[in-house]
Amino acid sequence: MRDTTSEKLSSGRFCIEDVGRVIIIIALLNVQNGLKNVLALLIKTVAYLVGQLSTKSELQDNWSTGVMGNDDDDDDVDDDDDNDDDDDDDDDVDDDDDDDDDDDDDDE
Repeated sequence: MRDTTSEKLSSGRFCIEDVGRVIIIIALLNVQNGLKNVLALLIKTVAYLVGQLSTKSELQDNWSTGVMGNDDDDDDVDDDDDNDDDDDDDDDVDDDDDDDDDDDDDDE
């Protein structure tokens, strides 16, 4: 009758087959753990790429519809740098430097 693994562990009797089995089990556990990491990385990469593609398509849609501000005829914005009130203020002010009283002095 063959000894079970727990009996072999307690007695310290191992054969090369048992050591090979333990190595294979450890390797499979490492591969399984590695595959989980690779799968998680693959999912993150796909999610990132999908996010980039959706952002790119949104930018293209916004650019083509004018949402990005590429249309030049903004009627709401006054882009003039000069003040329109300057001309109106000049008409109300008397800029004559000569005195009107000078004419009266010449007559005398």
